[in-house]
Parts: sequence; C-alpha cells; structure tokens
Amino acid sequence: MALLLKKKNAFLILDKLKYRYQKSISDISGNDISIHNEKPEKALRQVRNWIRKLNGNHIASANKIWRLYNEFNGDFYEIAENDELSADEILEMPWDEFYYYIQEWIKGRKDFV
Repeated sequence: MALLLKKKNAFLILDKLKYRYQKSISDISGNDISIHNEKPEKALRQVRNWIRKLNGNHIASANKIWRLYNEFNGDFYEIAENDELSADEILEMPWDEFYYYIQEWIKGRKDFV
C-alpha cells in the first residue's frame, strides 16, 4: 500500500511526555508535538489522524486499526511457530519479509476492508 502525502516535507513527532522534547530539540519550531503518555493506542490514533490530515483520504478508524493490529499479533505468533521462527529470527527479520507475512495475513481475511 502506497501512502501519498500532500505535503512534501511533513513529519510527525511523538513523545511520551509533554515538553520533554524541548530539552534536546530546538530546530523543529513551528511543528506541534503529539503527546502519547506511553499509551500505544493513543500514539496509534495520533499517527492515524496525522496521516488522514496529510493525505485527505478516508482511512480506517484508529479503533479498527488497533483491533486488526492485535489480531495480527496473535495470529503471527501461530504463524511464526508453524514456520519455526525463533525469537531472534523474528526480532532480526528484514522489513520486506515481515511485510510479506502481513500481506499473506490480509489475504486470508474477509473482513479486512
């Protein structure tokens, strides 16, 4: 899936605490910092909303993305076990291989869209 953004040099900054970034980063003025308070669901919602704002296209809700993410993680455990992948193999897996597993998982789902 390609992500087309309308802004050429847009970026999203996430941090676990408000204003913590100011201690070490001074050259990003003019950009809002999204605070997630170490809550993955909140970080995901912020990333989802940022992408939606940049590309202007409809995308799945943060709730749906979070649910599918958790379902994939549960299923990937079984997939990895069936493929006899060690914990180190999973941690060191190249992105394109992990992406392959994601695509295969999506193909097997009827309710993905």
